Amino acid sequence: MPDEPSKFQPQVPSEERLAAEAPRLLGRLCEGGAVLAVAPELDTAVVVRETGSTGFSRTATADRALAEAMALKGWICGDSTGRVARYRITPAGRATLNRLLAEAENQALRQNL
Repeated sequence: MPDEPSKFQPQVPSEERLAAEAPRLLGRLCEGGAVLAVAPELDTAVVVRETGSTGFSRTATADRALAEAMALKGWICGDSTGRVARYRITPAGRATLNRLLAEAENQALRQNL
């Protein structure tokens, strides 16, 4: 019997898509109390922020593949185990955010010249 394709086909985001989406997500993860939550049964990851004793507020969403790519690059790291994985930004993620924002600013300046 020939191999059948798996129902789960991981979608690896392109470097261009990652560079375009990462500043938004990494910027949100820099906010106090922010975590990226990923549940095994969902295709979407969610950036949530603690709002004190009342719970959490959703500040951003992203494809699961994008979150996985950011984790593989070391931009975010997991800090808990359980049904919902929670990721926080790493120093490498902060450095990447700064680099991507600087590149975007430089590109905008070049276009205005």
